[in-house]
Amino acid sequence: MKQAQIPQELTRFFWDTKVGELDVQAHKMFILERLLEEGNSGAVRWILNEFSPEDIENVIRTSRRIRLKTALFWKNRLGITKSILCMQKPSTLTPAEPWRR
Repeated sequence: MKQAQIPQELTRFFWDTKVGELDVQAHKMFILERLLEEGNSGAVRWILNEFSPEDIENVIRTSRRIRLKTALFWKNRLGITKSILCMQKPSTLTPAEPWRR
């Protein structure tokens, strides 16, 4: 069986990675995190064809790299009812007030 590869049109989302060395199944957490956050409609189509809803839900629920906006979109799209990590922690994207450091 041929190993799935990231389509050429999606390689631009992996600017810091040697795409040829990525194994879609072995590195699915990394690939899904990157494409869910940075991808476009083509990336979403590929994700939905390549990965199961359970794979996507697992990343949405457990990743610390998924933003709240992304998590809420996929929570609604997939009907996720379990807790989502990024909804339980403060955002690391918003700097803390200097007087509270």
